[in-house]
Order: sequence, then structure tokens, then C-alpha cells
Amino acid sequence: MAQGSDKHSPKLDDEIESEIQGMLKGDKPTRAQEEREPEPTVTDEGEAATDPAAIDSDAELPEDERRGR
Repeated sequence: MAQGSDKHSPKLDDEIESEIQGMLKGDKPTRAQEEREPEPTVTDEGEAATDPAAIDSDAELPEDERRGR
């Protein structure tokens, strides 16, 4: 890791780097609880896990904000 950080000391940079090694190099999930893992974007068959037509991006917006789009 480059030691040119101006936000942290070099010692803190090294500590942070050692804490995130699992996320940087690991090939297994980094979450301890499986239910906290993000949902996959595709199924095992390669199809989209979510039907794009079923997603309404304006569904949570108030009516006046939907009209402004």
C-alpha cells in the first residue's frame, strides 16, 4: 500500500489494510451471517434474479416528485 496518505498516519494505514485483507483477497463471503449477504443479481441458470419489469423506480416517490421526472 502506498504510504502517501495525508488522512491517516502510516501506522493506521497499515492497521486498516490488515483489517480489510479478507475483503481484498478473499474468495469467500466476508459476512458472518448468511442472511446479511446481498442478493445475487442472476440465478444459477444465468437468468436475472429480479424481473426488471417488476421494478418501479418511482414507487416510493410522492406523486408530485414522480410528475417532475
